[in-house]
Amino acid sequence: MLGDATRINSSGVLIGDNTMISSGVLLGDSILTSNGTTISQGTTFVSTGVLLGDGVLLGDGVLIGDGVLLGDGVLLGDGVLLGDGVLIGDSKLGDNTACMY
Repeated sequence: MLGDATRINSSGVLIGDNTMISSGVLLGDSILTSNGTTISQGTTFVSTGVLLGDGVLLGDGVLIGDGVLLGDGVLLGDGVLLGDGVLIGDSKLGDNTACMY
């Protein structure tokens, strides 16, 4: 399900089953979401080569850089900033957390 004003800027985006993408989301190049992922409103992928595992939940206004890998079950709070090449597995990051590498 895609929300209003959601933009997909590439043909290299693959969206898994039971994935919800809310309004105002911007997906960049080469984004792969696994099954059961939720991407909340205003999230931006200023990136290429991002992989989201099963059951990942991204809060409102998350910003994701190049080459980010989020393992199964990762939860990101509102306003989280992930820099290029960040790898996170089985974790929760609270609101407004920045992880640059």
